Amino acid sequence: MTPNVSLFELLDADWEVLASSREGKSAIRRWAAAEPTLRGLPTLDDLLAALRGFVDPTWRDGRLLAVLRLAHRDPAARRVALQVVRPALSNLARTYRGRWGPDASSVVVMVALERIANFPTDRRHTNLAGQITRDVRHVLHDQLKRELAFEAVFSVRTSYPDTGGATTADGRSAAERVLGIVADAVRSRKITREQAELVVASRLCGVCVEEIATAWRRNPQTVRRMRQRAERALIGVAVA
Repeated sequence: MTPNVSLFELLDADWEVLASSREGKSAIRRWAAAEPTLRGLPTLDDLLAALRGFVDPTWRDGRLLAVLRLAHRDPAARRVALQVVRPALSNLARTYRGRWGPDASSVVVMVALERIANFPTDRRHTNLAGQITRDVRHVLHDQLKRELAFEAVFSVRTSYPDTGGATTADGRSAAERVLGIVADAVRSRKITREQAELVVASRLCGVCVEEIATAWRRNPQTVRRMRQRAERALIGVAVA
């Protein structure tokens, strides 16, 4: 990412390119043929204004529902829906930036895209943009709760790789207890060696997820989910 340029600024720049592209113009025609409520909107910018309620606000939810139906199978439609909720997502990312640092924006966007791609369109909805934002907020809140549960079980704060000599009831340091639980989980095949390496590196050694993802040549969100699965298994081992 370009230094001092946020992910959301990059999304805005990408939108400008898409809106003026041949792909964008073709998508508008294709969607108008498939969804009658999207007719009469000649450009993607016109569509975005309508979906945000700046034009014919009473049609806003009906039009967004049509875009979400298309988004189940059309990446370009998902991109439109993402741009609709982009201001709210930016606010959410700021909320979690103190916790997740530069990862926060990419986590928020990935969760939003997943929700958009799978949003239920078989029933009536009102304030669809608000519903998408609330759903994303709930996913992020649940993720944070899982992380806090991990820290509570292992008596270690992820923000401070150095435990400062803190010990558990059996006299071991918190870090030693974590390593013992990780080792037990590997031996019992609850987690893989790769998952163990990820947890130790990111939770105890202070290596950020993006650095690990770069080294492994994987998407940071994929690595974060891998860590979440490992931590759920570790919690089971720890409290067993």
